[in-house]
Amino acid sequence: MKIEKVNIKVTGDFEVVIKVDSGTISIGATGAIVDIELNGNLTYNVLSKVSSIGSIAIEYNMSGKICSIGSTSIEYNMSGKISSIGSIPIEYNMSGKISSIGSTSIVYNISGKVSSIGNKSVGYNMSGKVVSGNRVVVYNDIAFALKGGY
Repeated sequence: MKIEKVNIKVTGDFEVVIKVDSGTISIGATGAIVDIELNGNLTYNVLSKVSSIGSIAIEYNMSGKICSIGSTSIEYNMSGKISSIGSIPIEYNMSGKISSIGSTSIVYNISGKVSSIGNKSVGYNMSGKVVSGNRVVVYNDIAFALKGGY
């Protein structure tokens, strides 16, 4: 299992798409399943949360957040946001917005919108709409996709 894609909203919220067998599982910054695109029967725990998809186990911590998918662990910071997926660290700035995933940095402009992902800049017009820069950037085999700002 590996991180395949990170969808980053222009405002700094995000979801991570994890490649699992022949599909994907997407989880939000706070550890909730956003989407499952994977064949297999779903089973649920007593709290009505998905506990397995086919042979892939999904475990939750005492706060009800996903703590592992198969053998990949997911850890959280004191604010309840994901701090690592497997060996890949996820960091946040003082405003609580994502600031890096692994070695890829996410920088914000004075308006609080994403201004760069890695070394790729994002530009906005006077209405706050994205007008320049790549909306999808690939670093270390992970696609970073900018969402919103249309």
